[in-house]
Amino acid sequence: MSDRGWNGENFRNKMQSMARSSQRYSDQQSYTLKHGPANASARTRDEYLGEADAYDYFSTSASTKSPTTLIAEVDNRAARVEGEGEVRGIEHIDAYRFGYKGALEHIRTLVKPHLE
Repeated sequence: MSDRGWNGENFRNKMQSMARSSQRYSDQQSYTLKHGPANASARTRDEYLGEADAYDYFSTSASTKSPTTLIAEVDNRAARVEGEGEVRGIEHIDAYRFGYKGALEHIRTLVKPHLE
């Protein structure tokens, strides 16, 4: 099976970059909620936290996995995301899940062109 130009290391780097970006935005929302004007949103913070967690999960070992394996993992994570966040005490679980699922769909669109 050909992976049609797949470069796992580039994918891992992209996931790390996306995770940092989402985490940074979540942190900004959190800071503004505590110290700034009332234009920050806890829901937005938790949505970006969900995105950051999804991208981070896939950045850890993405360089060693094939596109087929990554798509299977995306499907598995999507099925399990309903329990995510509750353990960490996320305030807006629905927003966290929405962000996590959105990131999974983004990951799917990045990987899918590399499948046969």
